[in-house]
Amino acid sequence: MANGKINRGLLPDVVLNQNEKGVAYEKPEDEMEKRIVLIMEQVLGFAPIGREDDFFDLGGDSLKAIEFVSKMHGDGIYFTLQNVYDHPTVRGLAEYIKTDNHLAVSLGDMDFTSVNHILEKNKMEYMATPRKENVGSLLLAGATGYLGIHILDDFLEHDDGIAYCLVRGKNQVDSKKRFEELLEFYFGDKYKEASRIKVVCADLQKDYFGLSKSEYSRLLSAVDTVVNAAASVKHYGSYQYFYEINVEAVRRLIEFCLESGAKLIHTSRMSVSGNSFADTFEGYVSETEKHFYESDLYIGQPLDNVYARSKFEAEKLVLESVQKGLRANIMRLGNLTNRFRDGAFQKNHETNAFLMRIKAILEMGLFPDYLMDLYLEFTPIDAAAEAIMTIARHFTVERTVFHINSTKVVYMDKMMSYFRELGCPLEVVSGEAFTDALRKTMEQKGQEYIFETFINDMDDDDRLNYDSKIRIENEFTVEYLRRLDFEWPDIGMEYLKKYITYFRKINYLEV
Repeated sequence: MANGKINRGLLPDVVLNQNEKGVAYEKPEDEMEKRIVLIMEQVLGFAPIGREDDFFDLGGDSLKAIEFVSKMHGDGIYFTLQNVYDHPTVRGLAEYIKTDNHLAVSLGDMDFTSVNHILEKNKMEYMATPRKENVGSLLLAGATGYLGIHILDDFLEHDDGIAYCLVRGKNQVDSKKRFEELLEFYFGDKYKEASRIKVVCADLQKDYFGLSKSEYSRLLSAVDTVVNAAASVKHYGSYQYFYEINVEAVRRLIEFCLESGAKLIHTSRMSVSGNSFADTFEGYVSETEKHFYESDLYIGQPLDNVYARSKFEAEKLVLESVQKGLRANIMRLGNLTNRFRDGAFQKNHETNAFLMRIKAILEMGLFPDYLMDLYLEFTPIDAAAEAIMTIARHFTVERTVFHINSTKVVYMDKMMSYFRELGCPLEVVSGEAFTDALRKTMEQKGQEYIFETFINDMDDDDRLNYDSKIRIENEFTVEYLRRLDFEWPDIGMEYLKKYITYFRKINYLEV
């Protein structure tokens, strides 16, 4: 698409039709293509759509892709969000659906021997309490992200070094302005006059972070610890996009650390395990039960989700670099939620899959009885940042991977009692009644998002399935942190009141 106009082009050996404006397009050939075109036209508000037209060239984005997938599911045609990115044309998507050509990412041929040797010491029998060290000056990648900016807060509160914050922008003025606006959003005037923060206009997708060699050299000599909290917040798209952001950027940070001698604290996600329900709108369900420990990387999990695969490959890259002399720790993060101290959440809250599910359930007012054994994990962002920096202040190359997820989970029976006290009553209904009510939301104005939120979580029996059968284990990390005088805060009525109050205050929750 150029200048707002669709350039359909002329395809060889096909008969093209013309719309009322005389623009050529190729009509759908079979029933499957016609059904795809019909729904796509509804979602995009554009017609006619030809079989070679690209969903994203016509104005589609991630939210419209979710709507498109959910409407197609409602029409009995099943595929995933990622499939829309992989096959964005009507013809390509139809061929994929008809041939059931699912692309399974296999890592079975990779050699994990050296990586497993490094991971082996992340077990209770090798537990030791390292002494506290000075973090020194910090290079923070992802400083404008929800996690990164809270890591910065913890660093400024407890350490005395300089924080060099890498912020992408048109120029130094633009980067500084963007960073200061976010700093004010999360912390008000707390850091208005902070002399220990140095904003660096940089781009991790470029060599030397897009800096001049002299600027890069100055950073090399100034930094003691690098924290990588940078990552794309998207979960669907081309793999090349995620590889460049989540793998190549890590490669550049590794090169920086190897040259400077700085320590690397690399943040990852639990979705590398294959358990991705907290991160995405469609999670993998293992055929057999598996346990994922701090001493594991590859346990046979498929990594079809491009975000999870890129984070997996980034971890592998870090661990392989440890053999080359890199001093690094990896922090695998759980379900990051609102701050514990005041309930504040991330600025781009509408992209959070976990929150979307909470909102949909509360505004629907119904909960299926078959999920009453479910528990919810809330890992407050400020507590997660504290845990990461506590480990960083006791850095050791002997222990390399930690699971930063709260153990203070809340089971649904207790959760429902909290919600009732907060004026969010939920009625427990049968699975059939819940499914019927869910399908009706598709036809109710303003409620369509509820159907779109849950449709990808439905199994073949029309039941919501949040059991990936991949169990995240963190006994090693919990004991390690306990020895460093850190424990996860209790998640109870006090926290959930702040949680609900915050989303009501910003008009995100209407209950």
